[in-house]
Amino acid sequence: AQETAERLQYLHENGFVGLGLDSEGIWGLQGRVFYMAGRLVGDPSLDYRDIIEEYCNGVYGKAAGTMTEFFDLLEARLSEVIPIDKDDISVEGRRTRMPRWLNTSDMYLAQYPPRFLQQLEQLLQKAENEAATERTQGWVRLSRDQFDFTRLLTEMLISYRAWQVKPTQAN
Repeated sequence: AQETAERLQYLHENGFVGLGLDSEGIWGLQGRVFYMAGRLVGDPSLDYRDIIEEYCNGVYGKAAGTMTEFFDLLEARLSEVIPIDKDDISVEGRRTRMPRWLNTSDMYLAQYPPRFLQQLEQLLQKAENEAATERTQGWVRLSRDQFDFTRLLTEMLISYRAWQVKPTQAN
């Protein structure tokens, strides 16, 4: 959220006239950033933290605090594993500090170690219990569905690596 807010403010200060977004964004894990980006494009002077709070309260209701913690943890990990310089708004791609030999599988494994996935899982379970209405339960479920995809993909990659090291029937 902070990285996106900084880039949108930079673009506004430099007179941007258009913005292209990746179509593969997943709302369940990135919805609050999409919402924030839309609001900041309309008014770059807004505080991104207030927008995030507005989104989480409006979408998750009683589970807002837990979902905020979930997303903050997820975004902090992304910033740690795939850091992006503040001036990196290049169309040619991100100039991250990640080694260029890392492929998508390596990035998943680096970003989502089992202990981290367990932390996220515990937060989602807590949010599922806190969501008090059908609507808020549906929003938590959307995040759950997309988190489960990420978790299962990462677990599959871990299992595949184990099989590569020792190609047994069990592995």
